Amino acid sequence: MSDADEKLARALQDQYDAEERTLREQEAKSEKLAQRLAAASHSMSESDDSAAGDAGPGRAEARGRVSPTYSMSEDSNDEGGAEGRRKPSARSTRPRTDSSPRYSMSDDSDEETDDVRSTKRPRSPAVGAGGPPKRTPRDAGDAAVSSKTESQQVLRRSAGSRSSCGVAGAGARLSSAGSPPKRQTPPSNGCVGVSGAAAAGSARRPCGPSPGAALPYRESDSVGSARETGASAEVSVGRTPQTTGNGGGASTVASATNDGSAPAHGAPLHRKTTVKDRLQQAEPISFFLTKVRSVKSTWRERLSLGLVELLDPSLGELKASLQLNFLVDLDWLLEAYGVYGHQHKPLTVLHGIDPFSAPQSNVTVQKVSMPYPFGTHHTKMMLFEYTEGIRVVIHTSNLVDEDWQDKTQGLWVSPLLPPLQASAGDGEAPTGFRSDLSRYLAAYKLRCLTPWLEVVARHDFSAVRVFFVGSVPGRYQSAAMDLWGHRRVRRLLQKHAVRKNWNLVIQCSSIGRLGAGPDQWLLGELRESLTGGPSAARATVIYPTEENVRNSVEGYDGGSCLPYHHKTHVQQLWLRDMLHQWRSESRGRSGAMPHIKTYTQLSADLTRMAWFMLTSANLSKAAWGATEKQGQQLFIRSYEAGVLFIPKMLGCEFLRAADGDTPAPGAISLPFSLPLTPYGDADKPWFADTGHALPDAMGRTLVRT
Repeated sequence: MSDADEKLARALQDQYDAEERTLREQEAKSEKLAQRLAAASHSMSESDDSAAGDAGPGRAEARGRVSPTYSMSEDSNDEGGAEGRRKPSARSTRPRTDSSPRYSMSDDSDEETDDVRSTKRPRSPAVGAGGPPKRTPRDAGDAAVSSKTESQQVLRRSAGSRSSCGVAGAGARLSSAGSPPKRQTPPSNGCVGVSGAAAAGSARRPCGPSPGAALPYRESDSVGSARETGASAEVSVGRTPQTTGNGGGASTVASATNDGSAPAHGAPLHRKTTVKDRLQQAEPISFFLTKVRSVKSTWRERLSLGLVELLDPSLGELKASLQLNFLVDLDWLLEAYGVYGHQHKPLTVLHGIDPFSAPQSNVTVQKVSMPYPFGTHHTKMMLFEYTEGIRVVIHTSNLVDEDWQDKTQGLWVSPLLPPLQASAGDGEAPTGFRSDLSRYLAAYKLRCLTPWLEVVARHDFSAVRVFFVGSVPGRYQSAAMDLWGHRRVRRLLQKHAVRKNWNLVIQCSSIGRLGAGPDQWLLGELRESLTGGPSAARATVIYPTEENVRNSVEGYDGGSCLPYHHKTHVQQLWLRDMLHQWRSESRGRSGAMPHIKTYTQLSADLTRMAWFMLTSANLSKAAWGATEKQGQQLFIRSYEAGVLFIPKMLGCEFLRAADGDTPAPGAISLPFSLPLTPYGDADKPWFADTGHALPDAMGRTLVRT
């Protein structure tokens, strides 16, 4: 390394150390302020609650919005394998006072009679000795999307939600004074409590990292950071983003090594790229992972994106947008839109949770009704309309803080698709993407999607090189069977892919009821579809073990996105031999539990793939469909959406299984590590309906009552 490089590296390190010192000082001040405000807020809350006591319990709750509590529904897992785990138990149209959703795991649903749309009042959590701790304003609303400094957040939340400390905070735990600023998800009013590992009667251990554990770095991709500096909210190397003054407010990346020192192996010491540049460099594959707030190395990856980066001005002048999802925290979403001033532009949101009203006139909210029990609106898709064209994003994240900050998620981002010109032909992609997308949107039969169908029809999709694969609830016969679900994949592979007898790799975050034997569905019709025809290919399933979750960056909270149940597993014990652990060393995400879903066929030497798919669909019949009437009818319960990468459309014979962060022709950087790691003798899958006695990475145990 040259003297100039060494000097610059030292300067960068000194700057970083200074920012860390400043950060620690701010955290100490914020903690003191939080303690003072907690006492005052608690006093006011007790006074208000006592005054309202005669009016009934609903009066105090009405004064401040109860934070949504999401429960893990057994019926959704066993049949649908979708995200019924996180359904709101309370929602109000009142102004939001607590924007941090809380997840719990509930066993109070009846899988035979209830569907995932039902909303039940969960039971109180089990807590350790001493009862539930008092909740501070910081605990009451520690949202990752923020508009001010930490101390200003505490002021805002305390002043605006006096009663929320008493209503929404039952059973919540406090982080220790030395805890990192990372949000800790407290136990909710559900039937699962998180209790300290200390014995009864002893001091309770705080819900922060274990003593002596390394503190995660401050989350640099918060919306507040972007708003204060004018730089991208998610493009970061672990330092406060700096304004660069490039046109249109476009954000930039300054690159350094993981520890903040000069990069090795001759890598450039500085690399400044806009989000638009990074998207263009990743074309035509355009497959990304989300960033993980507690894993510093993910903040600067070229193949990682955050929500706010998708709203970056460098991508175009935004006119309107469409969000299709299951779980939506609308206040959090609008704050993200507000980073670049998009919060007042037309926004349409389709969701799968209990109905709620739009907080402002430019927002259209539509709950998608489900025609069958155990089905969910599980699709994760975005459409952005710009003055210059449109862009489609298909991904795996719910529109809530935890999914974008703490989990491993995947995204496919289309190129900018320009308005259709008379000289450009019909504007269809060689994969038929526009027709398939239009068919999917039309299947909703919703008036609010009519303008978006017109928008799609007016734009040129010829640059798209992936196939759209959707699932729509219904029973399909004849040719219609090949339009949706696993039968759509079969049709596309038969027509466009080179058939191989390679290992079928299924990586998912939930598993439904698959049948008493593997041939009933998984190694029957599903394998036949995912290999393009009758096949003897071996199937492997990547699903986290209990130890994977226990040692994750969230501890047991990481299991909130993994609703597989023990009572389902005991009916399909044959699956145990196919299960493999979650590992992601090369992408730095072994500790970030996977909510991503990917499918592929991998060669024996682990270097080539016959195809690759990113989708919202988990390993379940509800998502992919199951045949009926001796194979003459396909029955699908849920809405799903994904993209299928086939080598022929990308100009190569096979896809290359990569493990780094550098875009390369025909290469896909996998979210999991190779070779795969089978379950050991002592390993068991993560179960959402059992207790977990060993302390997790936060020193907590999971008690089920």
